Amino acid sequence: MKIIALKASIILIFALIVIITCFHFYKYSNKTKKYEIVQRNLDNISGDDLYMNLNPLVITFIEDNTLKYNIDTYSLKTALTIKENYINLDAETEKYMTHNNEICLIRPHTNTTITLINPKFNHFVTKVNQDSYFKYFNLPKENYSHVNSIDIVLHVHNIYCVPRFWLFKFNEVQKVDIYLTHNIFTKYFSYLI
Repeated sequence: MKIIALKASIILIFALIVIITCFHFYKYSNKTKKYEIVQRNLDNISGDDLYMNLNPLVITFIEDNTLKYNIDTYSLKTALTIKENYINLDAETEKYMTHNNEICLIRPHTNTTITLINPKFNHFVTKVNQDSYFKYFNLPKENYSHVNSIDIVLHVHNIYCVPRFWLFKFNEVQKVDIYLTHNIFTKYFSYLI
């Protein structure tokens, strides 16, 4: 009798783990096909909102301090976050970048313009290389007419949340602070997609 109860418990736990993993994979791989730029105040943002975010998000009214300070003060990470990276990047202007992290937040050092391409156009770009944080792509000139892009002006007192799989590039060489996180699930899903 005890062996049957133990087997039933193990099967139930395994089924629960599979269901939770499938739910997170759906959230992780979900993409939007429309362009909608969202703007919200820092006081009204949580890490869970950022993880579920499918549209580019401009966070306004941040404190006049470092990106790290704003993230730590306002808990801009999820309860499942297991890995955090703060990067200072000299952004290029030629290549598009994309990420597959849980959350990607960008704060420019000066006002700048960022160009975005929706993931539905990813098949028009060619992969150039990648590092441990981003994948880099070129958009061939013959594909310009097939791709819709949008420009957003980022101000020093904004934080920009880039959704997973969106392509983005800066229109001028730019120093930016970037915050990337992975949770238990996204760390492993990033190897699949």
